[in-house]
Amino acid sequence: MNSYGVHIFCTSEVTEFPEAYTNEIADLLNQVKDNFAFFGRGYVDDTLVKEFIPNIKDPYSGVPMNDFFELCKKIKSVYELTYEYTFIVLLTNKNHNKNWFSATDGTNIYINVNDLERFSNNQSRYPIAYQILENIFQALCGITFNENHIDSRLHENPKRCINDVCIQKSKIIQKLKSGEICENCKRLVVPEIMNEHEYQSFLKLIDSIKTPAIVKIGNSDNNTKVIEVDKTGNIKICNQSLIIEAQHKSIYIFLLLHEKPIQFNELDSYLEKITWIYQKVKHRGKEVKVISESNLEKFRKVIISGRHNQFDPTFYRKVSEINTSLKDQFDHSIVETLLIQKDKDGSYFIKIPSSKVQVDESLNPL
Repeated sequence: MNSYGVHIFCTSEVTEFPEAYTNEIADLLNQVKDNFAFFGRGYVDDTLVKEFIPNIKDPYSGVPMNDFFELCKKIKSVYELTYEYTFIVLLTNKNHNKNWFSATDGTNIYINVNDLERFSNNQSRYPIAYQILENIFQALCGITFNENHIDSRLHENPKRCINDVCIQKSKIIQKLKSGEICENCKRLVVPEIMNEHEYQSFLKLIDSIKTPAIVKIGNSDNNTKVIEVDKTGNIKICNQSLIIEAQHKSIYIFLLLHEKPIQFNELDSYLEKITWIYQKVKHRGKEVKVISESNLEKFRKVIISGRHNQFDPTFYRKVSEINTSLKDQFDHSIVETLLIQKDKDGSYFIKIPSSKVQVDESLNPL
């Protein structure tokens, strides 16, 4: 039986408490006793980071994939980490220049935790732990990442398997909730890399960190808010963030605020209101002094482009995309209440009662 040591580090901008942060993730992953041992190692010294990522002060600029891997190699040599098989995991807020969550070169792994933390509100370490397991599994499959192409063994069309590419980031929710490995991907590691017992232990490890089931609307009491929208525009449904782009968020928030069904041909008069919400969401709650003409034009095309046609395909497509994200990310037992509905007369509305919705006042352009 092979034994693997997985050493988890983070860069300094991720947290003020690096040892507690990496130890908590390691503890989650050490719940199942098998041939993997996880170690929380705290933060990487900034001086070392700057050798490979000189612009560390700008945590949102893109970094070439190989720079992350070279930093991991340096960490391994400087910290003298030895094990029969060793993985170095680097948690960072630094974006990859292709905007990927994570990647591996076979022994080194980097993960951008900035977006991942939004996927599970009170269980923010779970998606990070899952991503570590995903990259380890890919490394064991012999799948390594290259900025110029996607390995053909990865699934570009998601099938709720650990090897789904998830170009649409919201699709990662499916993997977090399913925790599955498809039969084709199982054959990449069994029996050459893992025997059946080791494989089943790995599945148990995945199962131990799956995102907890969300609370059903029917079980909430009268005072519980099912949908909460904070001043930055983050939409939480049963304490789980809805991951959609800012334009989609602004349409959804507008319909939450507009309690009565709204006809398509009425949307023209609400263009500035929706655009105002969009700018608030896009800039994470900052004060909006002037409504950008470019953003106004975006929504003019989205909402008013077919104002003489009640079956406007552009707006209908946006609604369909929002509903698809809701179906992908939330339990089927509650999702019907969350969807944007279209009535027989062509009016749009969200079924959930206003008593179950709380939108921060700063997002309501009275």
